[in-house]
Amino acid sequence: MIEASLEAGLNVCVDARFIGDPYEENKFNLATHSYLKVLGNFLSRVDVVKAQPMFVGRAAESLIKHVKKKPLSEILKEECPGAWAGGTLASPSGVDIDEFGFVSICPELNIGNTKKTTLAEIIEKYNYKDHIVIAELYDGGINGLMDVAFEKGFIPRKSYANGCHFCYDARKFLDEIK
Repeated sequence: MIEASLEAGLNVCVDARFIGDPYEENKFNLATHSYLKVLGNFLSRVDVVKAQPMFVGRAAESLIKHVKKKPLSEILKEECPGAWAGGTLASPSGVDIDEFGFVSICPELNIGNTKKTTLAEIIEKYNYKDHIVIAELYDGGINGLMDVAFEKGFIPRKSYANGCHFCYDARKFLDEIK
């Protein structure tokens, strides 16, 4: 797939995720390094991003025990990085669509569903203010989300891996009480 993409003149980026420092020896990093090794010569022809997993979804549930966490007080000082697919929360430049039709601008931060509405309509009608969590994140940052969740009874953990992990935890709570 990489070779075909390169031959078609497309920009290719390999997203390699590591637990802790990329050279820390653990079963996850060893697996990632072995997969990168298989790609061999392709790696010199593509961008490679080396980063921690985003601690949302399965990563928040299963990998979090393997990383060092920071106290909530530090997490609340972080800035929301915005739409992970590009752009801002108010004006995203990309979206992800999962196998269930959910359209998201950040992992599990959904703005619509293509099984109910066309993608064109979802994008055309998108206004961040129509989505309480997105509006709070955009207007008030992580602290704005904390305030909304706290008002609804959210009790945060004492520590999180990063702001994305906290955001996921707060959003998960808000989704469960709907």
